[in-house]
Amino acid sequence: MRLRGLLLLVSILVLAAAPAAYAQDDKFGIVVHGGMMIPTGQDDNDESGTAFGLRFPVNTGTFFGFEPYIYMGEGEETTTEFGTREGIDLTSWGANVSLGRLVKPGFHIAPFVGVGNNTLHRDSGEISKIGYNAGIDLGISPGKLMINLRGEMNAVDIGESSRKWALVSLGLGYRVAPNF
Repeated sequence: MRLRGLLLLVSILVLAAAPAAYAQDDKFGIVVHGGMMIPTGQDDNDESGTAFGLRFPVNTGTFFGFEPYIYMGEGEETTTEFGTREGIDLTSWGANVSLGRLVKPGFHIAPFVGVGNNTLHRDSGEISKIGYNAGIDLGISPGKLMINLRGEMNAVDIGESSRKWALVSLGLGYRVAPNF
């Protein structure tokens, strides 16, 4: 049921952003990003790992931005009093909505919130749940190039507990103007 709700939300946001794709002044972008995934408040998973992925920011023609994303993270092994435990690998896809345009010339600061499907994997099993994120994007766009630094917090409710992590990433992208 939650997955259906997420898909409905993403579909509505895509349809809301579609008119902007036809306006010459509005842009969209493609961003490749990578950085560190830092678990917070987890005794069995306290080592930082790497994360990388793609984001597709779209200007909606308003003061808000829309950004579908996908990323993957790889957790490092953790040593506890009970021995060594493998890290948690992550695949996440979803969408963010920003206050401010993520694709524009010059400098921007854009806080954002998002929702996505998160698959957490260890050899002992796999959990796929809806998660939430919030953060801030700092970017500069000289010409068509986009460079951004992003910090965000993520949380996934897994039943009796939750998984939380910070994601700090550096992105490099390209602004695209449609010619319809």
